[in-house]
Amino acid sequence: MRRSLENLRRIPVLLAFVITPALAEAAQAHRPEMAAPEKAPTTNASASSRKQQWAFTLESIRQSVAANEKLLNPIRLRFTNTFERKGESLRPSSGMRQPGRRYSHLGCEWAQKGDRHYARLQYFFSPEEVAQNRVYVIDETNWWSAGLPDLTQPSKSLRENLKWNAEIGVTVLGLRPFEGDYSMSEILQPPWATFSGQTEEVDGKRSAVVEVKRRVLNPDHPAYYGRFWIDVERGVVLRIRYFDGDAANRDRRHIGTIDELRHLRLANGAWLPVEGRRTTGFPDRLFIEHIRVAKESITIKSAEIPDSLFTIESALDAPLGDRPAAKDDPQSPNRTR
Repeated sequence: MRRSLENLRRIPVLLAFVITPALAEAAQAHRPEMAAPEKAPTTNASASSRKQQWAFTLESIRQSVAANEKLLNPIRLRFTNTFERKGESLRPSSGMRQPGRRYSHLGCEWAQKGDRHYARLQYFFSPEEVAQNRVYVIDETNWWSAGLPDLTQPSKSLRENLKWNAEIGVTVLGLRPFEGDYSMSEILQPPWATFSGQTEEVDGKRSAVVEVKRRVLNPDHPAYYGRFWIDVERGVVLRIRYFDGDAANRDRRHIGTIDELRHLRLANGAWLPVEGRRTTGFPDRLFIEHIRVAKESITIKSAEIPDSLFTIESALDAPLGDRPAAKDDPQSPNRTR
């Protein structure tokens, strides 16, 4: 084990991120400012002006999303993901799970800088019982993982083999849809995306409806499809529905949804999803994830996300608390949209 750990430490790791209590206090001191709610389009606008306003193209939609993504990089935050199951039979589990048991929730500390990511996850069987702790470090080509608190069971693989859905929970809010292989803007282009000009209202916001096929790094990963409702004004997704076939397939099945998204406007004008829900499965067996970001943990200041944080060994210096702090964070519905 000592040799494995030393080998892991010799790997030229390019990134990492952990929020210590001191860093959390710093994030509290630099909490992103709230902006006044934007005005909705006036109802007395002429038909011609409304038509012109919503005359989007796929490229203009992509550019809006890309502009918002740029403002969210770098970023650091904490979130809690609480699990709910409906119709799921209790069956033995393998790996880190104990037979016949399921995780109740997880707490995650996550950061990205450029195309590098760090995630430190703590899974729970119950609010009082920790199941496992792991740290993940990702660069442009590879990913590393190790168990905490002592970096046990180290592993390394190509980035294309990473299961973002299982390990890096930002996919729950649609920041990196389709298991996180690519960011939203990287798939909003041909041949993966098509836009027919259709618009709909979601949660009081006008949105462009885009049909998308999963873009993958690994050709062995399964292809599936999504319908995205995108608020072009803010460059954010408002809802995603996933399917096992494309729009031309009338028999395709609905296999998942991301909805109930609430967004927070940060000091630099970026819109960040801070609350949402993801449902996967079929009516007789559903897995539901409720995610909430700890607002006071958010920082977008590069000086507060130094490159020195991006080493897997840094996890040794920042123990995660017994409970994820985001679980008790107050939410202000009048400040999120």
